[in-house]
Amino acid sequence: MNIHNFSFCPVEFKFTGDFNKLKPNYIEIIASNIKEALTNAAKYSKASKIYISIDINEVYLRLYIKNNGVSCSNIKEGLGLSGMRERVNNVGGSISIDSHDGFIIVCVIPFSGGEIFEGSNSR
Repeated sequence: MNIHNFSFCPVEFKFTGDFNKLKPNYIEIIASNIKEALTNAAKYSKASKIYISIDINEVYLRLYIKNNGVSCSNIKEGLGLSGMRERVNNVGGSISIDSHDGFIIVCVIPFSGGEIFEGSNSR
């Protein structure tokens, strides 16, 4: 599934930074987490719109996903969300999930010295 073929509801996608320099495993983490978020939105959210933004700079990679669907007071972290958390944690990042105004997932992967970029040296 990719964003352009997602038919459940419209997806607004925005990104800043240079994807071409990212190492493949970081691109895979982003793609897997977006796919999981879209799958969950289609199954549970009743959303009419999803917003995804990716920001890449010298300090961090940030993936922000929000849908305007139904809120829930008790998030059950099943295989999908726990898989997202594990992927991000495995590279030293963090993930925040909030369900009070739709559903929001924020993944932040910090880095120093540009180690997530291809051809760069860690410091």
